[in-house]
Amino acid sequence: MKLLSYIFLILLFLPSFSSAETKCKIIFKPLNDSLDSGDISSADYQGIFERDEKLRVNGIDFWAAGNEPFWHLELDIEGNTKFSLMSKVDVLFATPAPETDIENKTIVYKYPEYEIEITFKKENCSDDMSGEKGTFKTEVILKGKLYSGCGKFLVFNKDPLLKSDVGRLNDIWVLEKYKDIPVNTLVEAKDSPLLEIHLNDCRIMGKNSCNSFSGSLEVDDEMIKFSKLISTKMFCPESMESQFMDALHKVNKWEISGMRLFLKIGEENYLTFKKID
Repeated sequence: MKLLSYIFLILLFLPSFSSAETKCKIIFKPLNDSLDSGDISSADYQGIFERDEKLRVNGIDFWAAGNEPFWHLELDIEGNTKFSLMSKVDVLFATPAPETDIENKTIVYKYPEYEIEITFKKENCSDDMSGEKGTFKTEVILKGKLYSGCGKFLVFNKDPLLKSDVGRLNDIWVLEKYKDIPVNTLVEAKDSPLLEIHLNDCRIMGKNSCNSFSGSLEVDDEMIKFSKLISTKMFCPESMESQFMDALHKVNKWEISGMRLFLKIGEENYLTFKKID
């Protein structure tokens, strides 16, 4: 079943490689949703992907849910917020300006007239029933009662905790240097690795100088992490596939300067990319 899931994911993401649209995305997930043995199934994953895309189309910027009792939250920063409890109680109100604490990585929305306070705390979390991943622990206090759950921003640049430069990651990048070695001394130009980043659904895709690949992305103002990487299996004896994929697993920081993206291990530049267009 695991092999079938990988084949499904490859077929799902390869056709969109040529598109640079801003939609994350998963990533496939995992910035925010992971897929692994014992985690959500490929069918569940596809359902999450379709749900998130529908919410984005309807203007929803943040989504969260919790259990016992079941509830979910839909927040449109420029519009309304809806809190639904057990599909029986819906509270709808205009979204106020948030109180943002960068140091403690929290965002608070207060609605005194409805006796509601909503807090997002930047911290990886998961739904304790479905296993769906999120990046914000979410608490809703309604008339003195606490509801806890997990959520995520569906539109990356609506997260007030992120600096504006994060949005520049959302592009297509061609590898220029591996460590300090120019890529054109390692492979022909047509085989230079490509990395396409989709922030809204936290996914990546590209070509590793031989095979096409896809995977998950986690990112904040400085940290970056790639995971759940899968690829096609064509054999290319003179490619730099192994070095590139190994580097993606290791890098943990990012920086953009001009038209270049630097993926680092600590302060060491490990992969240097150039914006492709």
